[in-house]
Amino acid sequence: MDLLYKYLMINEPGDKEGILGELVDRNPIKRKAEPSDISSVVAFLCFSAASYVTGQVIYVDGGFTVSGFPNPSADHDED
Repeated sequence: MDLLYKYLMINEPGDKEGILGELVDRNPIKRKAEPSDISSVVAFLCFSAASYVTGQVIYVDGGFTVSGFPNPSADHDED
């Protein structure tokens, strides 16, 4: 989420904190990712316990991927 936050700060006009808050609200876990969320998955993949895991995409996004990527603009009425 920090990379997303930095992208929003640089590239998106408007209420950046509001946009980030909306993304967090739409995430099933309702919080930003922490570096340890990612590093824990990387550490698991480095251990022999993951030796049979091959060719997988592992999403570490708090469930955002399976939540259907709701479109924030769909919530706003068009004038």
